[in-house]
Amino acid sequence: MTGCNPLSLLKRRKKRQSIRPVPIEIRTHGPNHADIWRVAMLSCDLKSDTSLISQNLVTNVLGAHIHPFDKETTMQGAGRINTSEADGYVDLVWCFENNSNRMHNTRFTVTSCHDAPYDAVLGKGDAEHYGMTGSKKRR
Repeated sequence: MTGCNPLSLLKRRKKRQSIRPVPIEIRTHGPNHADIWRVAMLSCDLKSDTSLISQNLVTNVLGAHIHPFDKETTMQGAGRINTSEADGYVDLVWCFENNSNRMHNTRFTVTSCHDAPYDAVLGKGDAEHYGMTGSKKRR
């Protein structure tokens, strides 16, 4: 394994450019399918096109189901990742902790690294779309 650096999931390695992490709340489901919100730290990597999330957060904190990659999902959202270093993907609903009135839906690639040094990292396109870069890009 090449380590837990989110860039190791990309075929082309690029120098990492980060913006300070911010707290977010992620929706998950508890017993009786009631909504439960969990706090995590979100950062962004403007040199990556892939949004990543740690396996530990997905499995141990959120208890979310990880969907395996197939040919169609690999081509649509994760075409630039090394799928041998990812467990699959999750589609999550989340909000910034300081703005819980606005929900976001994002597909995150789940890293296969068990002790990643991050909770969740938005790729450049998602970071721009959600306003983490200062300029908002509409998709």
